[in-house]
Amino acid sequence: MPIELDTDLYRTITKGSRDFSVLVVYTALGEQFKCAGCHLIQEALETVAYSLAQSDETNLYVTYLDFQQGGPIFGELKLTSVPHTVLFKPTDGRTHPAPTLPFDPRMGMDAPAVHSFLVKHAKASFRLHRPTNYVALGQTAAAVAVGLLFGWSARGQLLSLAQSRGLWLMGAIAWTIIFCTGSMWSHIRQAPWAGVENHAPRLFAPGFQTQYIAETQIVGCTYAAFALVVVLLAVRVPRVLDARKQRAALYGLVGAMVLVFSYMLECFSRKNGAYPFRLL
Repeated sequence: MPIELDTDLYRTITKGSRDFSVLVVYTALGEQFKCAGCHLIQEALETVAYSLAQSDETNLYVTYLDFQQGGPIFGELKLTSVPHTVLFKPTDGRTHPAPTLPFDPRMGMDAPAVHSFLVKHAKASFRLHRPTNYVALGQTAAAVAVGLLFGWSARGQLLSLAQSRGLWLMGAIAWTIIFCTGSMWSHIRQAPWAGVENHAPRLFAPGFQTQYIAETQIVGCTYAAFALVVVLLAVRVPRVLDARKQRAALYGLVGAMVLVFSYMLECFSRKNGAYPFRLL
């Protein structure tokens, strides 16, 4: 575990002579501060401290100073944001303060980023080890055991599902629709759900270089409706024995196909005003 400092211990370590390096994280772990970054880097510190304890490194210590334990230090340093991380290098017998090096949080606040920083600037030589999470291992083992037990007891039903042509058909159609609507693009680019135009929501982004999540969902529902109509025409209508009912179903589904396809073209026109095709 990283060493917790208070005001006196902090001053003793940072002001006195030392032949070792000290990583100090100024943090605020109290729930009232709601500092997500503080808890994130605290997890990284625990991993790095555990790795140091497993190694032969004796010239580096990982510590943290919480605001509740070292409020005066925060005032002296005029810290206005946390977490703030600084590496104090050895004094090497000098009476003046040794050089310090701040840690850039843009490098990341996870254990690999802190480890890389210490290896580079503190000349530390230790490998990163993560402590074994026995609770997570137990939960995983229990979940696997329950899954295997359920799979064995329901193997007949699962086998029939795996051999179901209808299930594979629906899965293939759903998979195709998801990737044809641009959902992956929206997820990777973290697109907004909708835009704003004249104080009203805009569902379709202009041009082909960007898009909103709303238009992805609208186009996906349109594709799904069109696919459903096609499947019903190809699979269900031929099975209708009554000629009049079959003809009515055929006309109704063809009409639905025309309406859905017309709306699809309308969506494309909203996306790009120069889109030339229309149906209704």
